[in-house]
Amino acid sequence: MNNTTSHLWTNRPFQPTYEGFGSLRFGFHWAKFPIRILAEWDSCSLNNYYEIMTNFILLDAQDIQYLAVIDFAERERIHPLLCIGLLYCISNFRIVPAPDVAKPIDTDMIIVLSKLTIIDDLLRACGISRFKFNFCSWETFGSRIGATEISDACGVLKTVGNIEYRTNDIERLDLTLITSSMEEVHVSLWGIKTALFEMNFACHRHKNVVVIITALSPRQRRGSSVAESMYLSSTRATTISFDLKYKDLANLGQQVAEQYGEFICSVPLETHLGNLLNPAATPPTSTLGEILETKLWVHQRVI
Repeated sequence: MNNTTSHLWTNRPFQPTYEGFGSLRFGFHWAKFPIRILAEWDSCSLNNYYEIMTNFILLDAQDIQYLAVIDFAERERIHPLLCIGLLYCISNFRIVPAPDVAKPIDTDMIIVLSKLTIIDDLLRACGISRFKFNFCSWETFGSRIGATEISDACGVLKTVGNIEYRTNDIERLDLTLITSSMEEVHVSLWGIKTALFEMNFACHRHKNVVVIITALSPRQRRGSSVAESMYLSSTRATTISFDLKYKDLANLGQQVAEQYGEFICSVPLETHLGNLLNPAATPPTSTLGEILETKLWVHQRVI
């Protein structure tokens, strides 16, 4: 068992195990709680812009999601011990109010992992789900423009646009998904999320590929109406997953196939492929033939 206990806690008292965080109040809690880590990302600290804060989304045994952060001083100790998708028991942590900023889940509290926090590998079955998503309709996304809510989207990948370069050489990649309600959802990935998409996308070579993109923020481009100009923008918390064995999406590819037929996602004739090691460099332009040879893009149907 992996135990992060310091020598000060070698003879700590027995810690009862509870199933969920739902009844806890703000303050320090020493009991054990089983959790699964669903997502992880880094961001700037709210207190100090120059400090990097590691954020997590946790799922407890009551199937409720919570936000967690590692105290900056303990980042090097705790961060290597945690891995997305795995089960742990955590104890000796603080709960503080969540700030009123954009959050990937709807919560009013944050779990802080600090110097006294103990993390143990959870090796027994505990019934915590492998996945948890916050999907909503295109109409609901439209009602959240300018708000703090961040939600997830899923669909069959229909088109992939060019990688474009914006202010300060930040990359942007536009996608179109077909949802279970047969709506077309437009998503823009920014910065490192474009590279994350490319690396995962290159592993999928079949038809009607289902993709799940989490922690998206509704935005509006200049246009005549919200319906025409709205898109979903990636955030620091965004994750991208292809064809997860998620029971609620098991038939999505077939549903889209029955409506649209089987197809392979379209890619542009020319794709700008950024230099990941030197983002400031001038991006090269590749023909479709060169793309096929390098296998950076694998869905070959040309519009």
